[in-house]
Amino acid sequence: MLYIVYGKRKDEKRFKPFDMNGNRFVTNLIHATIFPSEQLPKLREEVDFMNTHNPDYIFEIRKR
Repeated sequence: MLYIVYGKRKDEKRFKPFDMNGNRFVTNLIHATIFPSEQLPKLREEVDFMNTHNPDYIFEIRKR
């Protein structure tokens, strides 16, 4: 299974794919960072950290 991080500002309506290497939102999935299921526990820790330290944003992990 593959996973992608999505995020948005709290005042926006739609989530966008997130490029973890470039620390930016992207419009095309080809630029999003894709994670295998083996990295899911570490990815959950990183997304929890991002949500804690960026109160104006919401990040979540979605299956590809």
